[in-house]
Parts: sequence; structure tokens; C-alpha cells
Amino acid sequence: MKTKLIALGLLATAAFMNQALAAPPDPELLFNCDLSNGKGVVVRLNNDVPTYYYGSIKSK
Repeated sequence: MKTKLIALGLLATAAFMNQALAAPPDPELLFNCDLSNGKGVVVRLNNDVPTYYYGSIKSK
């Protein structure tokens, strides 16, 4: 019984986390990558033109 309760709790937690982290995709975002040097690469559509960004990652 204890094992079933633990499994149920983990399943409920995982389901909640997926809902909390899910967000609709950004249609303008083509590519995003965080690099090991603390910088990031982003390719977005800007007026239907792919635009490349490279630089420091800004946290919100």
C-alpha cells in the first residue's frame, strides 16, 4: 500500500510539473541554445527574415 501511495504521489507531482512548465511555442523562435561559455544563440524570424543573435544570457 505504501509503495502505491508513493507512486501515485510521484505521478501527481509529474503531472502538475508538466502543466506548470508547459507554454505555447513561440512561432517566431526558430532555434535557441545555451552555450557552456555562459552565452546563448537564438535565431528568430524578424519580419519573415531569420535573424541571428549571440550574446550573454539575461535572466528574468
